[in-house]
Amino acid sequence: MYKSLFFLTSILFSISSSAQLDKERFQEIFDDETKEEKYISRDNHSTEYSHTKAQELPNWFFHPPTPGNGEFIGLGISDPGLDSTDAINMAINRAQIMAYMLKKSTTQFMVDYFINEVTDAHEVVYEHFARVITKMPASVNNCELIESYTNEFDETFALVKFIPDNSKSTMNHNMVFMELFKNEMQAGARGQYESVYELLVKDNREKDEVPLMYRVIEYGTRNDVEGTINNENYSLPIYSLRYTYILPDTVINKQFSHGIWKEVFKATITQILNKARKKPETIKDMGDNYQVESSEKLTRGISSNQMSFIWVGMGLQYDQLMIRLKEIPVE
Repeated sequence: MYKSLFFLTSILFSISSSAQLDKERFQEIFDDETKEEKYISRDNHSTEYSHTKAQELPNWFFHPPTPGNGEFIGLGISDPGLDSTDAINMAINRAQIMAYMLKKSTTQFMVDYFINEVTDAHEVVYEHFARVITKMPASVNNCELIESYTNEFDETFALVKFIPDNSKSTMNHNMVFMELFKNEMQAGARGQYESVYELLVKDNREKDEVPLMYRVIEYGTRNDVEGTINNENYSLPIYSLRYTYILPDTVINKQFSHGIWKEVFKATITQILNKARKKPETIKDMGDNYQVESSEKLTRGISSNQMSFIWVGMGLQYDQLMIRLKEIPVE
């Protein structure tokens, strides 16, 4: 009996020691992975506005007026936390970019598809790069502010109408680029993705590299936003901003981490590309010289289209903000 008891005690002690050792090893990994210096560059959360009530979105944000006589409109929204002067200037500038991007732009995209058949994982990897390009005047005098609204998050909304400029001069204009890089891996039921959305504006008269205006980086569920204001780079804090939209029969509440402009910007690129993907594309079967280790059966899709749109409004779908665009003939 004593031998049995000793044997049982030995087993329990061994299990306990093993569990303790596993715990200590895991704690070492935990302490290493959560070192402050690893996260300090991304520790950008802000409690500002956390006690601010949900802000109501204006009705014209979802149902903008329809322009006439060849006029076109654009929506711009400033980042949260700016003073009134910087906010309205940023909102109008973004409205200008949006308006000219929708009026006439060239959409180009390239998608590479890798199917990994060397390992047992059978991973499918997509690498996607897309660019939407347009021109707009370097200085705009043919515009009219239709609506503006500033909420308690210090975001300014600007709805701007533009009158067509019939001037044929192309010397004094800016080139605008909306770009999206997306990498997605699917292995069985698992998936992981990374996306980078960028807005860049280049003066046609300058030969320097294109300055960044706005960038959204997504990795899994993590979002980071960077930009430039008054020639200074900034990193937008991660807020908890709550919004509400009142309909006749219901009230919709949403929370966004970096404000509304990030959602509008992403939705605009996504919708333009979704419409472009419906047009014919060229599919290439890549040769062996492009193969990477453990990747086979690589194909590439390429497309380039000139497109024009009218902004119909915004909508909410699957817990995301969606922009509604109507494609029109290119003039």
